[in-house]
Amino acid sequence: MPGHEGIDDLLKDAVAAVSHDRDGAERIGTAFRIAPNYAVTAAHVADGAARLRLAFGDGADRGCEVVAASAAPPGGGRWGFDDLAVLRLDEPDRVAAPCVLMSEPVLTPGDELLVCALNASYVERVVELYRNYRFRDKHERFFTVDGDRSVIQGMSGGPVWSVRHGGVVGFLKASENLQSPQGGAVAYLLDGLRRCDRGLYEEIVTAHDARHRDEAAWTDRLVGAEAPVRRWVVELQGWLAAISAAADRRVPAALVGELFRDSFAPDSGRLVTLRDLVEYIGTESQDPPLHLARFCALAPNYLPESPHVARGLREIPKKLIPPRDLPEFERRFAVPRAESAEVTTLFGIIVPEEGPRIDEHAPLPHRYELARRTGEQEIITLPPTGRFPTYDQAKRELKRAIDIELTTIDKPLDAVEIVVALPDDHLTDDPLYEWRRADERPFSKFMMRLRRSATWEKNSEQLAELDLRWNRLRRHDSDRMVWLGCDDPRGRALRELQVLFADDDPPDGLGVSEPPTEHVLAASRTNALPVSLWRVASCPEHPGGAACDGTLFRRHVATRIGESSPLDWYTAIWREQRDHTRSVDRDEFWRKIVCIIDRPGESRRRPPPLAGPGATRELI
Repeated sequence: MPGHEGIDDLLKDAVAAVSHDRDGAERIGTAFRIAPNYAVTAAHVADGAARLRLAFGDGADRGCEVVAASAAPPGGGRWGFDDLAVLRLDEPDRVAAPCVLMSEPVLTPGDELLVCALNASYVERVVELYRNYRFRDKHERFFTVDGDRSVIQGMSGGPVWSVRHGGVVGFLKASENLQSPQGGAVAYLLDGLRRCDRGLYEEIVTAHDARHRDEAAWTDRLVGAEAPVRRWVVELQGWLAAISAAADRRVPAALVGELFRDSFAPDSGRLVTLRDLVEYIGTESQDPPLHLARFCALAPNYLPESPHVARGLREIPKKLIPPRDLPEFERRFAVPRAESAEVTTLFGIIVPEEGPRIDEHAPLPHRYELARRTGEQEIITLPPTGRFPTYDQAKRELKRAIDIELTTIDKPLDAVEIVVALPDDHLTDDPLYEWRRADERPFSKFMMRLRRSATWEKNSEQLAELDLRWNRLRRHDSDRMVWLGCDDPRGRALRELQVLFADDDPPDGLGVSEPPTEHVLAASRTNALPVSLWRVASCPEHPGGAACDGTLFRRHVATRIGESSPLDWYTAIWREQRDHTRSVDRDEFWRKIVCIIDRPGESRRRPPPLAGPGATRELI
């Protein structure tokens, strides 16, 4: 991998040795300049001091004030990874040291890193460059590196440059308690700055971006595959730095929603200003040039007070998008158009192939079909369909087909729905909210509904039964649900279950506290129930083998979902599952639930494919 030509000199010039602000003080650590008025070091280097002195490589020796620093550990314990100190330079105009180029890429194991820090093992205590460091492991607040030497005292606070991506990604933090005797730990730079006062962070990054807009010394020396994207990111951030009003540099939620319609948006805590949004798009999106161009097309709509910046951003897609693709890009993103309220639904189905087989012990072949409907238009079957030797292959191809079709839909997230029908013996294999595309992006950003494949084809009696149950359940809510407790024998006897549905006043929904038996699945399927709800894990409340009626599970469902109708449970559960990362408790509870809904009007496959009778469409 090629290095960045000439970066060595720039990085070394931007680094300073740190000492206490008194005559004859010993050099104790490393700092580096990040903006015209500011430098940073590790907070444990400052160690509570109000002032420090920085000795830059060009001979400049300047005092500085510690304006922000992470709190020291209580009782003098070991420093955590909140360990950043921000220094305001005295007489910054007299300091010739360059400002480092900051970045926040996604590092991968083996990425080459360049370190510049104080070598305190020499009597002279000089700043030196250290090569042959590589990224090892990523952690929430820091990452570890391997190298030819360990991080030693005095190196703390030194910048760490990513050779592949271009930019200072962090600063040296520690070397103790690591598994490897060589290397050390690095704290993230921009993440640490965002933990400072918001006003201070905005002042620093705005000045940093303006400096690199006016001086291209760093970007001109970048080489390698990542260099063009980094240059575009720096240019966009430079334009955003020209926004005069701080309020206009904030990130509008509507803009984030437009940019991340088909994938999870970044954590809002990471998006302090628009420049953070550009940084994220340029480093973590699947196609940075395209998504940066989308930002340039959409962001000007939110900058009414900065018309000169808006005009500049609108010109950039012409450089990022190939000429042959530019007309289509401008049609989709650059030309304002009214949003349609119609919902687009993708219907996917996997069914086993019927017919004689040579080897009865071989895996059962499966096929998939995909269809699409917009609003009240007819359902259209989409090519291709196929027959595959196993269910897993059919599911993989269905995911791929859905992913391809989603790229043709330019709608808000709440206007796209994915309905997937699976065979009964595969309903609990993996929850829909865990389905991912080939590139690991989640499908669960969209509304997703699970259905039984067997219910796509119903006779007229079943259709009438489903219609009746649906309307009755909508009127009477959860009173029409029947719950089978953990020790209910009906869950293991199909005859008793069928008697339940043959009653003069049969239930309209089924809730099961334990994983469903084949009898429960058969009863649920053959009786055309609008709603079925069950768990994929056994009840934990069986102390000493005591009987349990499943009330704990029902109580949890009622508490979490509230007073909503069972017909709305799928939506509520889907939202909880989509947001399950917010808490361990939510994750443990919701990931064990499967909810299946069977809507009237979506039950016949032919004719037309996956369509339902027109008389019941108003119920959808």
